[in-house]
Amino acid sequence: MAIPQLVSPDTVLGTSDTRVTDLLGYYIQLNKPKHVRLVLGTQVNGKPHFGTYMVHAITFQIARLIKEAYRLPVSVHIGFLDNTTHDVVDSPEGIPYQRNISQVKSLDTISQEIGLNYGLLHEALAIRIGIPFTLELYSQQQKRRSYRQTLIKSLHHREKLSILFSGRNGEVILRIPCPKCGYFEKVLTYTHVVNLTNSSATISTRCFQHGEYSSLMQPPFHHFVRSMRNFSSGCLIYFCQIPATFSAIILQWRLYASSRNITPSQTGL
Repeated sequence: MAIPQLVSPDTVLGTSDTRVTDLLGYYIQLNKPKHVRLVLGTQVNGKPHFGTYMVHAITFQIARLIKEAYRLPVSVHIGFLDNTTHDVVDSPEGIPYQRNISQVKSLDTISQEIGLNYGLLHEALAIRIGIPFTLELYSQQQKRRSYRQTLIKSLHHREKLSILFSGRNGEVILRIPCPKCGYFEKVLTYTHVVNLTNSSATISTRCFQHGEYSSLMQPPFHHFVRSMRNFSSGCLIYFCQIPATFSAIILQWRLYASSRNITPSQTGL
């Protein structure tokens, strides 16, 4: 029995696109944006290696190619993921609990490390290639009112969207740090959405050291798996139609959803 080939954007588009900028052509013609923003995500987990620097440099170079191809202003937005794992411990019951860098280090400390590790590179790229850039920590992004509203709205449709959040078992993973120690369940056992309205979500969970607690979607910030984080960010841009702005994260949502035969109308958003 022959094994069918996997269908991916590469195999589908490989013969029709000759440049990386061609992937954006359809979206630019359809939306007619006044500005293109490339979104790059980087984990904050120590000193970056050569591959990380190369990805940053390539992103700026792609931005230059888009600017030349479509005659549009282009910028790069770099999101630093301070929800990267710091340490994992097991509870007496054998349940793994995780703590992120943002629960261990202060915002100022993380920002200083980013400046030390990336500051000269970004400034050199911006000057050399002529592309402006902005920086933002994930803990800052997800505290925005608009981001929280989008996430809460998606929770109302979590049964439809569960395959996006976790293809393995369809489980919507929400990790709520303990307000006392910062640890949260890595694999959900005690975490549940106990109350959901149009404007808020109350999540109940349990710390292996400090017992039960709940959160009303307010600081300290929550941790979401990558698929859920990307979905919320993409929907925030795609469905809210931020004026005069086009983000490459739309491509990520489009390709990710199309691979599962999911359309925006099916999500209920």
